[in-house]
Amino acid sequence: MTTQKCVLHLKVQMPPTLALLEMCYVILHINLFCQHLILLKILDKKRLS
Repeated sequence: MTTQKCVLHLKVQMPPTLALLEMCYVILHINLFCQHLILLKILDKKRLS
């Protein structure tokens, strides 16, 4: 499910305010960023050992 589809789905469920949409985007990006950092840490540990 792409971000655009997710946003469209939200719009169908309930018309969200722009602030709500922005919050969703921020949360999504933070989650992706955290996952990326965790992956990098795991890869670094594997490389060191």
